[in-house]
Parts: sequence; C-alpha cells; structure tokens
Amino acid sequence: MNKYKNQACMVYNIKFASKAEARFYLYITSKYPKYPTILQPKFLLQEGKKLNNKVIRPIYYIADFQIGNMVIDVKGIKTQVFRLKEKLFIEHYPHLTLYAEKLDKLLTIF
Repeated sequence: MNKYKNQACMVYNIKFASKAEARFYLYITSKYPKYPTILQPKFLLQEGKKLNNKVIRPIYYIADFQIGNMVIDVKGIKTQVFRLKEKLFIEHYPHLTLYAEKLDKLLTIF
C-alpha cells in the first residue's frame, strides 16, 4: 500500500496501480470492445534541455488509459503536481480530451 492507500492488483496478467484502475479497465473493455485501449500512454509536456550547464530533464504525463482521442486517468485525489501537468497537457494536446476523475464519476461519464 502506498501513501494514497491504493493497492496494486493484477487483471489478465496486467498490473494496475489500484483496484479502481483495474475495475475501470474491465468496465471499459467490456463496454467498448471494438476500440483499442492503450494502457499507460505517455505524453511529453516539456522537452529536456541544457541550461547554464545544467541538464533539465523532460517532463512527461503518463495517464492510465487512452481510447481514441480520450485520455483517462482514474484519480482518488488531484495533487498539485497533477494539476500542473493537467494544465500543460491541455495546452500541448488540445485535440485530446482528458478525463481525470474518481471511478464512480468516470462510470457515469462512460
């Protein structure tokens, strides 16, 4: 168990960071079986660079799922780091829609 009290679990030999993620995966793949579900899609938010002889590492946002132009993140709480990455994501990927909500809300959306 980590500091957010979620428990990792396995479904179909796929490791999920929480039971909520696993439940959403089972739900979404059964409801929309024709659409490919990408797990852990990675989005570049800021390029890495060298500045004043210091290496600035790139910043990435890794979501839980991507289905078409929908990027989905099952969240318990939205941390300050996530809120910053969310703003950068919206700015860099306006053609994608980000859903970052608790499981019960995501189930009503989809």
